[in-house]
Amino acid sequence: MTQLSLAGETPVHTGQVIRATTEHLESVTADTIGKLDEAEVNRTLNRLEADDFVEMADADNTSPVGKGRPAYSLNVGVDTVLESLGTDDDVAPLVDEISSEA
Repeated sequence: MTQLSLAGETPVHTGQVIRATTEHLESVTADTIGKLDEAEVNRTLNRLEADDFVEMADADNTSPVGKGRPAYSLNVGVDTVLESLGTDDDVAPLVDEISSEA
């Protein structure tokens, strides 16, 4: 979601987060098996919202096709996200990639 926010493409729904993340998984050194599960991404976005890291967009903007999928935006600065994740060896290469695009 951080990269999408930098690109001005937020708020985004779960499917967009999954697509953007999948495109960059090659940069992460952690072992990944399979693909991201939409239900788990939804639960994670809900937890991040509860912790005030992301916010749900206005209910009128939940889905471009009316399916009621909520869309989310970062509720903290991009720098905050990158600094927090930059110390994690598994995702630091991805943080570096996103930082270089900023």
